[in-house]
Amino acid sequence: MVEVPEKVQEAFNGLKSTYGQRLELKFLDRKFLIFEASRKLNKSGKKKLESTKNRIQING
Repeated sequence: MVEVPEKVQEAFNGLKSTYGQRLELKFLDRKFLIFEASRKLNKSGKKKLESTKNRIQING
């Protein structure tokens, strides 16, 4: 697992408090990426389906 630089963590925390939504921080292709995540119930209403969208890139 990659250690998150302090600047990236501060920016991520700021975005979480600003957007007030579920955000995920991931390290892909040597870049830190922030994804907006959403959860929905499937048609039967039993399982939660998680999807990510709206990628935001932060260079650390």
